[in-house]
Amino acid sequence: MSANRIAVVGSAEGASDALDGTLDRLLGDESLRQIVYLGDDEALEGAMTTRTRAMLSQDSFLERSVDLACSGDADAIDALLLERRATQRLATVRRLPPAPALAVEMLEKWIVVMVHDKGVLEEDDIANAHVIIYGSSRKPYFKRFGPRCFFTPGPLSDGNIGRLDIEDNGDLSIRLIDASGEIVQSETLQGAATKFSVST
Repeated sequence: MSANRIAVVGSAEGASDALDGTLDRLLGDESLRQIVYLGDDEALEGAMTTRTRAMLSQDSFLERSVDLACSGDADAIDALLLERRATQRLATVRRLPPAPALAVEMLEKWIVVMVHDKGVLEEDDIANAHVIIYGSSRKPYFKRFGPRCFFTPGPLSDGNIGRLDIEDNGDLSIRLIDASGEIVQSETLQGAATKFSVST
């Protein structure tokens, strides 16, 4: 599943604590192929700088590995490997390119376009995508237009994120998930058909 699941995080808009907590939770989910920040501010850079400084460098990993191989116990070695895996997980976090550029992702047969402000999209950008995800919004939104759809998880201050999952049958599920991990809304794209469900 890890190759077919992406999380999208709305603009933090000054809510750095919310972004920190969200990143910690998502980085712990190894099923995610990517975590994409949809904001156009510097919040992600600050959060990532803090994490990068706290994580292991390659040199310190090798040095500690040698020390533990000679004198460490199994628990200490496990802890080092877990720390290393957490460091590598930071590479899954992405931010959008500066406008008017946009990010394009292929999830099997589905073409996903991601942008902060959907107003910068050209007609061809929309025509060639199955899903358009954007970050500039005051609330979550999902709307189907013919064979394609628009989705935003809304601002991070609302406590929601979005997640895209390729199901076993090839369908694409677009989910709105709250801070507790519960699915608030789920849309499933099946080629030309869409199923709608709301979790309660």
